Amino acid sequence: MLCGLFAGVGYAVGWFLIGSLLLFLSHVLDCTDGNLARAQGKSSSYGKWLDLVGDRVTEVSVFFGAGINLYRNEMSYEWVLLTLLALLFIILYYYVVDIGLAIGFSERQQRVTAFKLKSVHIKWGLLEPVLYGFIVLAPLGLVKVQIVMISILSVLGLVYQVYRNYSYIESMPKGHKEIDLSNK
Repeated sequence: MLCGLFAGVGYAVGWFLIGSLLLFLSHVLDCTDGNLARAQGKSSSYGKWLDLVGDRVTEVSVFFGAGINLYRNEMSYEWVLLTLLALLFIILYYYVVDIGLAIGFSERQQRVTAFKLKSVHIKWGLLEPVLYGFIVLAPLGLVKVQIVMISILSVLGLVYQVYRNYSYIESMPKGHKEIDLSNK
């Protein structure tokens, strides 16, 4: 989470290469800690919650950093607004995905993104356009391209996730549409 926060600071002051390196390190550490916890049998609900919070803190930091940089260099309220909208859409997208995972909508698809090593399930994740887009495009000075791509991808992804989850619920037999959200 700290690497993600400092990545946002790096983007805000215009140190895009340093910000991108910190963002990449943040992602490496984010993927590693969960795998280590599962390998050692120490995963917990608190750890899962902290992972989700850390991911959102990193995203907010990076987008705010990019927005601050755009404002400082161009005094462009339009790009700051678009950056904040992109952040809102990507957070909504991940919120819908996380809720779907918590309820079990995407359990089968999650098994596709894991492999077993010495009886430990290792989640390897997918290439995320937010993360890898900023890591590659920001040092090249293409932050605006990244903001536009994230805006489009997150809106399309949000529509797809809502449709998929709705279709999943509608395909359930009558009487099974109630979802237990209690913490077991």
